[in-house]
Amino acid sequence: FTVEAQATYHAAFPSRALYYWARAYGKQLQESEFYSRLQPVVGVNLLDFLLFPRSAGAPMHTSFRPACREAPHLDPLGDLMIHFIELPRFDPPDRLPSTAFGRWMYYIRYRSKEDAMEDPIMKAILEDTSEIREAEKRYQAFLADEELQDRLEARDKFRRTHLQLLHDAEQKGKAEGKEEGLQQGREEERAKRFESARRMKAAGLPPEDIARFTDLPEEEIREL
Repeated sequence: FTVEAQATYHAAFPSRALYYWARAYGKQLQESEFYSRLQPVVGVNLLDFLLFPRSAGAPMHTSFRPACREAPHLDPLGDLMIHFIELPRFDPPDRLPSTAFGRWMYYIRYRSKEDAMEDPIMKAILEDTSEIREAEKRYQAFLADEELQDRLEARDKFRRTHLQLLHDAEQKGKAEGKEEGLQQGREEERAKRFESARRMKAAGLPPEDIARFTDLPEEEIREL
């Protein structure tokens, strides 16, 4: 499984989801191992925004597998499956959800509210669903772990800085009206990402995590 939670929309997000699915699939094999060792990989993407237009009539939970349009009755390839769950489409019930999926969606959507633990539905979910109760215990342990909190804060700072740099680069390109301006902005933003990667590496974060935070190739991070 690959699980990602995203709060900021970008048009390239489906490509990003497929990229990380492919990395998880390819990393299963070590050198000289057989393809028959490969296992299916499922990508689950929790989105705090709408990825698909409302006009498409997409449900909250969409899933994709490669299939043949010319032969729709053929079984789709089973090794690839990517799920998108658009949380803004979730319509909260006024009572305890009857399905495990509905309970997880309620927990994920509303756990961050200040008064979440006073919500009678949330209380009922935690009392009645052992898996979510265990997730709450781990969440509480995470909140008590200062090292993990520092990592989360560092990631949030980097993400905000990264977005600001992208915004600045776009504005600079528009102001100049030339491709050179956009190219310079991209190069400056890439240099900033490498600088952030160096600091993360110096702080002891593993290269694979740094690659996910910065969208830089893991091989280049290892060479820093």
